[in-house]
Amino acid sequence: EFRRVLFRSRFHNHILPVFGQREMTKITTLELQRFHNDKKGELAVATSNRVFELIRHGFNLAASWSLIPPGIRPCDGIRLHKENNKRQRYLDPADELPRLMRALEVEPSRAAADLFRFLLATGARREEATQAKWEHISVERRQWRMPTSKSGTARIVILNDVALDILSSRPRVRGNPYVFAGKLPGRPISNPTRAWKRVLRRAGIDPKSTRLHDLRHTHESYLVGVASLHEIAGILGHSNTTTTQRYAHLNDDRLRQASSHVADLMRSAAQRR
Repeated sequence: EFRRVLFRSRFHNHILPVFGQREMTKITTLELQRFHNDKKGELAVATSNRVFELIRHGFNLAASWSLIPPGIRPCDGIRLHKENNKRQRYLDPADELPRLMRALEVEPSRAAADLFRFLLATGARREEATQAKWEHISVERRQWRMPTSKSGTARIVILNDVALDILSSRPRVRGNPYVFAGKLPGRPISNPTRAWKRVLRRAGIDPKSTRLHDLRHTHESYLVGVASLHEIAGILGHSNTTTTQRYAHLNDDRLRQASSHVADLMRSAAQRR
């Protein structure tokens, strides 16, 4: 289910707005190369590659189903970008974090602002947070249960005080089960990229160097020194099976204590003027 949501999100948010009204037989290699290059600057390199692979797969399927002539292969010759999964970018807690928190206070899209705060407070991935439903939240247990995570298995996210405050302020939209409801009936917020860039510019942070996923890196970096590597893996739900087995025995109270450190940093930054 999570993978289907991920594919659907990439298609609707990135491919459809550019090529949705075009005939496949008239899309050129040059157009696709420019699209691929532009996405490299907008998204993580790995994500931009996955988006392009989805386009390539679409052309292959269309040819195999005889929807387009077999000779129509505009993706041929376009190489995937070199991926470097070691890239790390996090917000400086003494400088950038206070500016970000102030910018979030005046962001006109409250759903987007709350989503960004929630991502930072929990260290969750964007797709995980946008798919969060009220039925998955237990305020009493201070837990958010993901039925399916990136690894394909369910996991529990410990909710610190800031995350709980965000949830308590979120309106419940009739007929919409999602915590971060979008404009379409019954659907979650779909593409917060514009709002994210707007917030970054207002905060004086370069949108080209800071992705939404960097909020997850920021959360992780703030845990270093107050939590062990195994505890950080437990909080962030790292997909490595071996690591998962090694932190599975940890007590929720210890994880909650470590997660609360991020909440304290966020609150302190929000109060700085």
